[in-house]
Amino acid sequence: MRKILIISIVVLFFAGCENNDVESIKECFEIYKNSLLNISGNEAIKVVDENTIKYYSTMLEYAQTIKYNELQKLSLMNKILVLTLRHILTLDELNKMNGEKLFIWAIDYGMISMQDTENLLLKDIVIDKNDRNQAKGLLVASKYNIGYKIKFVKEQGSWKIDLTSMFNFAEKLFQTTRKQLDMTEEQFIHATLEEYGKEIDYNILYRNR
Repeated sequence: MRKILIISIVVLFFAGCENNDVESIKECFEIYKNSLLNISGNEAIKVVDENTIKYYSTMLEYAQTIKYNELQKLSLMNKILVLTLRHILTLDELNKMNGEKLFIWAIDYGMISMQDTENLLLKDIVIDKNDRNQAKGLLVASKYNIGYKIKFVKEQGSWKIDLTSMFNFAEKLFQTTRKQLDMTEEQFIHATLEEYGKEIDYNILYRNR
């Protein structure tokens, strides 16, 4: 009887912890969602994980130094980000940034957004049973009936979003759109850059050939 009681207490304890974690994850997501709606990089960075910042640090380094041959090996999404940074920012401006500053700038500039942000819903949150510092949820864009998995990580006691967990899905969207437009990757990238209303300087775009 005592053993059953102890097991029951343990089960209830973890169930209570999981409920708290789920609520914290929902709150984390709402903060990020509102930061996009309010175009606030300083708010967004509070709820993204270290892996996300490492990604932006890497993209920053690529924008500063990557050579043409190495650039061609990147995914379409990464090519667009690297070349957009070269298109909009000077090398001097890039050199003054780090991963965190770039992420904040990208939010404030409107480079990072989600389709139908206002109506995004987070559903089916599941805490990893093998690593309770990780969780996944289903992000649903209700207007477009699109759903995709997003990862959350608990860092120093707080739940954070791993934005890189959505990149495979984003890459598929880019490639699907490109194919529908019947464009090469280069044509698609240049068309994307032209939307910023600034003349493309190809010497800057493809420096370090």
